[in-house]
Amino acid sequence: MNIGAPQGISLSGILFAVYINRIVKILKICKCVKYADDLILIIYHSGETTEDVQRKLQEDIDNLQLWAQEYGMVISYNKTKCILFRPCNLKCSTSIAININGINIDTVNNFRYLGIILEPTLKFNSHVNEVCSRMTSRMYLINRHKKLFSTTWSATSLVISLSDYGLPVWGNLTETSYCRLHRLMIRLGTLVILPHLRNRISPQDLLEKLNWLTVKEQYVLYSLKFIYKHIICKSSLTRCFPEFVKLESATRQKNDFVVPRLKTVFGTTSIFYQGIKLWNSLSSTIKNSEITSLSTFDDAVTISLIKERENVFIL
Repeated sequence: MNIGAPQGISLSGILFAVYINRIVKILKICKCVKYADDLILIIYHSGETTEDVQRKLQEDIDNLQLWAQEYGMVISYNKTKCILFRPCNLKCSTSIAININGINIDTVNNFRYLGIILEPTLKFNSHVNEVCSRMTSRMYLINRHKKLFSTTWSATSLVISLSDYGLPVWGNLTETSYCRLHRLMIRLGTLVILPHLRNRISPQDLLEKLNWLTVKEQYVLYSLKFIYKHIICKSSLTRCFPEFVKLESATRQKNDFVVPRLKTVFGTTSIFYQGIKLWNSLSSTIKNSEITSLSTFDDAVTISLIKERENVFIL
C-alpha cells in the first residue's frame, strides 16, 4: 500500500493517531481536542467581540485546510459545525461566519459530541429531553417482550445506562429535571421488574429492593469516582486539571481542595467546580481512610449516599 493502512488490524489505529498527531503544531491560536478521527478547535476568549473570535478561528481553519491538502486528508464539510458557548446573561451574536474552501460552515444551537448534546449555555436541556425520550421508548419495548429475557438485566443495561452515560458532565441538573428522571426509574421498576408490587411499594423502598441509586446520587458517585481515579490516584488525565493537584485548604482539613471563586452560574455548574465541592463535602471517614481500590471507594460512597437518602420523589 502506498497510502493509508489496512482496515481491521490493531496497528491501523496507532498509525492513524501518529499520522495526525502533528496537527496540533500547525494551529496558532486554537486549542485542539482529538478523539479518533474527530477534531474540535476551541478558542477561549474574554472581552473580545464575535468578529475577533471569527477572525482567529478562520485563521486556524485555513491552516488546518492547508495541512489536510498537504497530507492527503479530506475535511468532511457537512459534518463540520460551529457553536458559540456563552453565559446565559451574555448578549452577543450567536452566529459566526466560517468557511472552508469557500464552503460556509453552519452555526448551530446544539451539537452532539460523543453522545452528549451540547448547548450554547451548557444547560443540557436538550440532552435531558432526549435521554427521557429514549428511556421511555426502551422501557415500553422491554415491557412488551419481557417474557423473552431477564428484565433486571435489560432494564439496567438498556435503560438506566442512558442516564448513567457522561453523567458527571451533564448531571448537575435542576430539581425539576431530576424528578423527571426519577419518575422514569420508578415507572421502570414497577412496570418491568416488579409489576406485582405496583401501587403497593414506596419509591424509596423500590430503589432499596432493586439496589438502585437515584440519578442525583449517581451524579455524586460518578463525580467523586472521577476525582478519586484521576486526581487522587493520579492518571494521564491529571495534567489536564492542574488546579486539582493542590490539596492545600483554607479550612485546614486534610485532603480538601481550595474552592475557586467563580462569579457566574456558567462556571459553578461545571464538573471542575462541582467536583471540588462534592469532594470537600465527602465524609472525612472516607477521605482519610486507607482505600486502595476504586471498587472499595465506590462501595464506601454508595453506602454513605444511601444512609443520607431523603424521600425526594414526586409521583
